[in-house]
Order: sequence, then structure tokens, then C-alpha cells
Amino acid sequence: MDALKRYLSSHPQNLDDWLDQFPWENFDAEITIHEDKVEKIVIAKKVTLQNNAEITGLLICHEADIGEGAEILGTMVCDKGVIGQDAECNYFMGRIAVFGEDAEIRSAIISDSLKMENGAEIDELEILESTFADLHGQSLIKKKTKLPVDGFNKAISQRLQIILESIISQSA
Repeated sequence: MDALKRYLSSHPQNLDDWLDQFPWENFDAEITIHEDKVEKIVIAKKVTLQNNAEITGLLICHEADIGEGAEILGTMVCDKGVIGQDAECNYFMGRIAVFGEDAEIRSAIISDSLKMENGAEIDELEILESTFADLHGQSLIKKKTKLPVDGFNKAISQRLQIILESIISQSA
């Protein structure tokens, strides 16, 4: 947590820079969270959540594979996130997102590309005007906001700071 606190005090304003400059070397390179296991905070370069596993607070990773039926009940910040069939995520922030069939995402901020399979749902989505979106039949975005780069970077910076400081204070 000390490495995370130090990083927060001087983190870049841009999500891409934030992820590129994150001190991954201070955390495990790869973590697999097995079925029926619950973790509060997980930080690693690559994270795999198997079926029915949960993260209740925060997931920070470069790459994530969230298995079928797994849940992120808190916030997920990643470079590339694949959320499997019937999986759920409360708050997703990342560059690239792939949401599987019938996946449910409460709120998402995506900077580069989004792919949604049949039946995937996002309640609230914020994207850059240039974000590529590939939506398959029966996928649903209830509310979508397109932001210019300046507005997007400002919103990301503020939200990252609030979310991460909140999680750190809860874990102290």
C-alpha cells in the first residue's frame, strides 16, 4: 500500500499514462483468484478471476480476465479487461474492454475500445469521442456520454484520486 500511496501523490492526469507509469514491479506479476474466493483489494500486472470469485473493493491491473459469473463489487482499473459471460462489475475504468454475453456493468469509463457481446449491459458509459465501440445484437447501453479529450482526462483524474484514496483509507 505504501507504493500505491507514493504513486498517488504524483500520478499523471491521463488514464493511459497512469496505467503505463504504474509501479507494477512493486506488486505480484500474476494472480489467479480461484472459485468461491473473496478478496478485498487486488493489485497485479495480470489478474484472472475464476467463476464465482469476487473482489469487493478494488482491482488494479494491466490485464484482467474475469471469468463467467465472477464479480467485481467495487472498482476495476485496467489497461485491458475481459469480463466474461454473466459476470458483473460495479465500476470499470480502462483503455480496452470486452464484455461477454449477459455481463452487467453499472458504470464504465473507456478510452480506446469497447466490445459488447449479446445481452451485455452497461448502465452508464463515458467514452472519448474517438473510442471505437463494437456492439453486438441485444447489448444495451442505458446512458452514454461522449467527452472530448480534455474533459475525459480531467474526469478520469478526479475519479481515480477519489476512488483510490477512499480504498486506501478503508484498508489502513
